[in-house]
Amino acid sequence: MPEIGRNEIREIIVGNYRIIYRSQKQVIEILTVYHSSKLLNKDFIDN
Repeated sequence: MPEIGRNEIREIIVGNYRIIYRSQKQVIEILTVYHSSKLLNKDFIDN
């Protein structure tokens, strides 16, 4: 994700939604699901 600049934070686009997740070893953590018409609030992804 260019907005975040961290390799472990990624996104996948499904329909009109951005699913933002963190991938670490064998764990995937969903951080937020955003409708693509909204601007991303980076406060949701702070760690």
